[in-house]
Amino acid sequence: APLRWAFRGALGARSRLVVRSSLRARRKQAKGQG
Repeated sequence: APLRWAFRGALGARSRLVVRSSLRARRKQAKGQG
């Protein structure tokens, strides 16, 4: 597979992890406020 595809896959995995962590933080903040 081309290096570009591998690079894209790595970026996609990172972005997904970031989104999950951000969602968890938001939920924690919401719970604390509520």
